[in-house]
Amino acid sequence: MRSSRQKAGISCLIVLVFILVGGCTTHLNKFDVKDPQPEPADKIPIAITLIMDNDICQFKVLEKRQGNKRFFHIGQAICENVQNLFSHNFASVEILHNASEADTRKSDAIAHMKIIEASVVTRSRIPLVIDSVVVLEWSVTNQDGKILYTNTLKGVGQDVRTFGGMKTRLKTSMQRCLNDLMQKFYEDMLVVKRLGLHS
Repeated sequence: MRSSRQKAGISCLIVLVFILVGGCTTHLNKFDVKDPQPEPADKIPIAITLIMDNDICQFKVLEKRQGNKRFFHIGQAICENVQNLFSHNFASVEILHNASEADTRKSDAIAHMKIIEASVVTRSRIPLVIDSVVVLEWSVTNQDGKILYTNTLKGVGQDVRTFGGMKTRLKTSMQRCLNDLMQKFYEDMLVVKRLGLHS
């Protein structure tokens, strides 16, 4: 029979192999939706079709560190945030999840979204620094496909606390990033309203 010391040694070896080979996988969900700004009295006076496909709404970011994998499911929050912004700033909004379903006869313009970059980086410093970045490109075209407006927005977030659970700190960093991205999107909407959309 194995001694208790041998059993303890085997248990430690199994744990070590799991950490080195398998690690663990964490899923971070339910990011907050930023409260929309007060609804403006003068909306952009056009009917627009907003395409929010699964590439956006089901988007997730993978972060790897020391054999561990963490998935940040940010797509749903981005979709809801963008839909709120459009509903608050355009006179009429039709939301579709497939570009092929768009009927340009029903709208004056079509808005497209694309995530260009998304990352979470943990820097081994004292205190530990967690940086999150999401880059979103958006464009508005007319019925003929001519680009009326396009811009690329970069959201950044960081957590530099000395104390706190790692999962909480990672989520805080990404939440700040999404809040920053949506604030910049809102400010870009004001630019569109000021310049207008001319075909």
